[in-house]
Amino acid sequence: MINPILAGLAGCCWLLAGRWLAAGLAAGWLAGWLAGWLAGWLAGWLAGWLAGWLAGWLAGWLAGWLAGWLAGWLAGWLAGWLAGWLAGWLAGWLAGWLAGWLAGWLAGWLAGWLAGWLAGWLAGWLAGWLAGWLAGWLAGWLAGWLAGWLAGWLAGWLAGWLAGWLAGWLAGWLAGWLAGWLAGWLAGWLAGWLAGWLAGWLAGWLAGWLAGWLAGWLAGWLAGWLAGWLA
Repeated sequence: MINPILAGLAGCCWLLAGRWLAAGLAAGWLAGWLAGWLAGWLAGWLAGWLAGWLAGWLAGWLAGWLAGWLAGWLAGWLAGWLAGWLAGWLAGWLAGWLAGWLAGWLAGWLAGWLAGWLAGWLAGWLAGWLAGWLAGWLAGWLAGWLAGWLAGWLAGWLAGWLAGWLAGWLAGWLAGWLAGWLAGWLAGWLAGWLAGWLAGWLAGWLAGWLAGWLAGWLAGWLAGWLAGWLA
């Protein structure tokens, strides 16, 4: 026959084991959830901040350089063309007027003096001087204006293009860098934060659950043992 005392002890042991298991599981789940959430949030925030800063810096630098180069090239070309055209036109007009006037005066004086001497000093000189001066002045003015305009246009275009390109490049690069950095930083931060939070949460939850389960199991076992022993 089964000893009633042994049967009672076995029943108490089964009852205590059930209480201990339930208390350990409940305490372990709660402690693991709290520890995992806190560790995951902290790890995700740190990982997201670092990843976002690095991604934003790289994306901002690349976008800023490309935008600055394009904006600088366009602004430099336009400013150079306008400045070169204006400088070339003004320099050509002044050089042409001066060269034409001087060449026309010299040619007219020489032609007029020679024609006047041959055909009669007064009549020949007057007619030859006017015709020679007009022809020489027109030819000299056109040649001088074209040469001066071309030289001035090239010099002005090069100076204006370089100044405009540098100013536009700097402005475009700065604007593009700031925009790209902000967008890249935000995207990288969100991705890094999510990945870090998930990894930290899982690790913290597992560690906290195991520690809480062990602590709860020990406390439940001790409480059940004492209660069963006293009963």
